Amino acid sequence: MEPRCHKLARVSERGPLSLWWWVKVSASIFLLAYLVVALFGDFRVAPMVSFPVVAGQAVVMVGGAIYLLNAAALQRAAEDMAAPRQLVTSGGLYGVVRHPMYLADILWTLGLAMLVGDTVTLLLWLAVIAGAVGQARVEDVWLAHRFGEAHAAWSARTRLILPILY
Repeated sequence: MEPRCHKLARVSERGPLSLWWWVKVSASIFLLAYLVVALFGDFRVAPMVSFPVVAGQAVVMVGGAIYLLNAAALQRAAEDMAAPRQLVTSGGLYGVVRHPMYLADILWTLGLAMLVGDTVTLLLWLAVIAGAVGQARVEDVWLAHRFGEAHAAWSARTRLILPILY
């Protein structure tokens, strides 16, 4: 029997899918749409060669690189990324954090938020963080149920999303 990860999570053999995942994805899409409107609409944005814009572009690229690196590590170790037969604890950042692709999501959306730098993008970015952390917690319960002692040992030496901090 699968664990009850969260009252709003749907758990199948392919893993948990919760409201948190939908919050993260929806906020990311709205952030992208808002950025397009801000850049091509009538909004006032920072000049294209300013520190916030260049820094935002760099953060988007770092987040994208982290995502691709860890997706590749997960793909190499697991035949089916959605329903792994083994726990991936190494490769990419998996030796440091349990959900590096959610860290990547937080970073690339931070970079997008920096490109416009207003209250709306800050609120959307905070929604991405809430969704990523919530879904990571739901997945941790599922992984603990599925992989038992291996997950407990991995959890003891790694953080959920942020190296050293959380």
